[in-house]
Amino acid sequence: MTKGGAGGFTFVLVHGSWCGSWAWKPVRELLQAQGHRVFTPTLSGLADRSHLLSANINLTTHILDVTNLIRWEELTDVVLVGHSYAGQVISGVADRVPPGTIRSIVFFDAFYFGDGERAPIPQEEVHRPQLIDVDGVRCLKPPRSELAFDLSPEMAVFVDGKFTPMPAACFGEIPVVKGERDRVPVKTFVLTEQCTMPVFRSIADALEQRPDWRVERAPYNHFMIVEQPGETAEILLAAARA
Repeated sequence: MTKGGAGGFTFVLVHGSWCGSWAWKPVRELLQAQGHRVFTPTLSGLADRSHLLSANINLTTHILDVTNLIRWEELTDVVLVGHSYAGQVISGVADRVPPGTIRSIVFFDAFYFGDGERAPIPQEEVHRPQLIDVDGVRCLKPPRSELAFDLSPEMAVFVDGKFTPMPAACFGEIPVVKGERDRVPVKTFVLTEQCTMPVFRSIADALEQRPDWRVERAPYNHFMIVEQPGETAEILLAAARA
């Protein structure tokens, strides 16, 4: 095990659309305080890496962001976590790292699809992103988080201030999934029961029928990773220990 302290785990936490490393900061700090090693990469073109925004950024770019982190940091026995859009990212990462690198994989209100299935752009009016042009790059404008994700007004102000446009090509690419994620020893899907996107409930219901999957249901909204970091950290630790 690559340890961050005596008995510690190694976590790689990947954020979703419009976000960055900042979305995992509260959870990261809690886990690090308990002696765990935690990496929270920002995907290319977003947040603190928004200066790298380019029309060439797509899902494969984001998969390589995380794959290369694992490779160059020489991480092993990883607990790999993806939130929302990042479910597709961690699926691709599992196919690219050496077998056995990932001890536990967690889809946190995250897209889990088969080969060639793309994450849908939400069609509900409250969080349907608009296409905008950012320095010549086609992007998805962030939705209003209070409406889209049922955040408190105070948290919505914080999240909306951190959101950055998402390269639209990330949703246009047809992913290739070879299935290594399903060979990871411990597989967990976390459903936030107040999430306003029904696709995640459908995924959770389907995976709950499979004996090789753990399904956790949490009574919070899609951004509990920011609003309930303590509860989120406990869920991730349970997935690491399983």
